[in-house]
Amino acid sequence: MNLRLIGGASFPGKVGTISATWPLAVLTSDDDGVTVDLRARLLKVVLGRFMGRDRDSVWWSAEWDQIESVDFGRRSVILRSSVQRGCRFVTMFRRQLQPFVTDLDRRNIVVKRKASTLGWFMKPT
Repeated sequence: MNLRLIGGASFPGKVGTISATWPLAVLTSDDDGVTVDLRARLLKVVLGRFMGRDRDSVWWSAEWDQIESVDFGRRSVILRSSVQRGCRFVTMFRRQLQPFVTDLDRRNIVVKRKASTLGWFMKPT
């Protein structure tokens, strides 16, 4: 199932985390895996300088077999990967995330229901 969601995201950096609020991020899932990226090229250029990222690169991606687990909060998900630090994606409404969570369940990826995903970057991954 191909899915594209608009929202906000918090990306891990070399030092700390950088966040983009709604509607500046996009989560895409397809047969290969999941990507979370910035929508605006100008934003990718400006923030990429601080994060040491190429403006043409995707800011976070993982193949399905690299996703270890997903925390599912009220309006957000924390994507945990075996090859990189986690990424947080936020939507305006919980129902927008439900098709993605259903797809994760279908792929037998562990989805942990959480009351909140705030402060995820302060916890060990």
